[in-house]
Amino acid sequence: MATGAIVAEAMERATPMEKVRQKKKQYQQFLAAKTPENWKVYKEVWNAAKTAVASARNAHFESLFQKLDTREGEKEIYQLARSRHQKTLDIEKFYGVNDENG
Repeated sequence: MATGAIVAEAMERATPMEKVRQKKKQYQQFLAAKTPENWKVYKEVWNAAKTAVASARNAHFESLFQKLDTREGEKEIYQLARSRHQKTLDIEKFYGVNDENG
């Protein structure tokens, strides 16, 4: 039980990326020793990571949408569309390397 409390305390102060790393680490620990306690700790960390990622995404998109509502944001929309279009054009510029068979 002490392990779960330590992990929970560390998860409160961590950034979303650190929480995802901790989730992956806990999953590896669960795979190494499949005990109910390890599964419980993993699920707690998994829920915390999911919540942190969702809140970070929401905060990012909220600020993006507020920015896009301004006059400068209208220009940003066209810039995003232009860069997205340029990325689709890069697919056609493929240069392959031939092997010994041609």
